[in-house]
Amino acid sequence: MSERSSGPNSRLGLPLSTWYRSTGTPALAALSSERVRQTTRNIVANGQLFGVAILCNLVTLILDVVIAWPLYVLLVPVNRSLSLLTAWFRLVCTAVAFVAVLHLVTVYRLLTTPVYLTLFGTGPLHALTQLELNSFRYDWSLSLVIFAIHLVLLGYLIFRSGYIAKILGFCWRSMDLAGSLI
Repeated sequence: MSERSSGPNSRLGLPLSTWYRSTGTPALAALSSERVRQTTRNIVANGQLFGVAILCNLVTLILDVVIAWPLYVLLVPVNRSLSLLTAWFRLVCTAVAFVAVLHLVTVYRLLTTPVYLTLFGTGPLHALTQLELNSFRYDWSLSLVIFAIHLVLLGYLIFRSGYIAKILGFCWRSMDLAGSLI
């Protein structure tokens, strides 16, 4: 793949992926870390929205995998090793985020399959739901840390390149800094 053909693949996916990750998955706002019963009710009441949020996460993760290769090819002339490391950070981040999303799939299955309520009862079902949601939060947070490292490396490579506007690299690094302060 040439430098010229790698650009169109990453033009739309990269900004969308960066925005989506930095906003903290807005479609999952129904999650309440303090109130297990209320969280369960929110997810059950908004089951379709929760399912759409899971689907959006999966689409974003697929885009992350697709974006890794064109970015690597685009930035190889700057520094081959660092470009490869940047691509690997993106892929590892995607793998960790995928594991996190699987926790949400489990929550969805637990709360939308009536047989689980019969098998476990309300208390244990809520406990399992909270366990899975907490696991999601921990895994997602780890993926964001890895993603931040990826963005710092990407910003550096863009800044060092002579064929990508330096202001874009500066903006990327500024977003990284602002995101880490928030």
